[in-house]
Amino acid sequence: MVRHRWSPPVLATKPAGSATIKLDVTYTHPAGRIDLTETRELSISAPAADGSYLIDWRAQFTAGPHGVVLDRTPMPGEPKGAVNGGYAGLGLRLAAAPLAIAFVSTAGQIRNFVSDRARPAAPAVACNFTDGATEVGGIAIFSDPVNAGLEAPWYLINNTQFRFACAALLAPQPRPVTAGGEFQLRYRIALRRTAWTPATLQAAAAKWQRASR
Repeated sequence: MVRHRWSPPVLATKPAGSATIKLDVTYTHPAGRIDLTETRELSISAPAADGSYLIDWRAQFTAGPHGVVLDRTPMPGEPKGAVNGGYAGLGLRLAAAPLAIAFVSTAGQIRNFVSDRARPAAPAVACNFTDGATEVGGIAIFSDPVNAGLEAPWYLINNTQFRFACAALLAPQPRPVTAGGEFQLRYRIALRRTAWTPATLQAAAAKWQRASR
């Protein structure tokens, strides 16, 4: 199993309430060689008047001198496939019952869960929480097209004991990285007190992409 360690995070804050966190992560093979290094930066916005805020997650990866294959548990339908196959990447562990949850993507409500799992493909997904008739809030993840294309793969779990949302980068297939090869991942995490809808997800995704150009 690959071991990973990280440098002490460097935190920079601004009086208005925004912050930046930077750290380096090293992924080491059991034999002792370094397979992968990562430079990670999280930019957290100041909370808006309505309590909403953003986390922009950026990671730059470089493979070690032997290269690396980023793999995952095989997908259902693949040899030795499992119900939990395919997940690997940025993930959220979500609040459990008694809060109710609803999943939504830029394409619409996500209702087709097989063995408590759903695997949509979309630029963004969101999780909305309610306590009875009261909205608790929602959290969304937006995937930059550079990560996995315009229709990014996701892995969602919904049962009363465990809720989970993951940007399933490797679901389509494992990703080999040649020696010294580099790649970047960019996500935006957006939290708000009101529920996300397909329309608000689409608008927020478009706004992020315009700002990133």
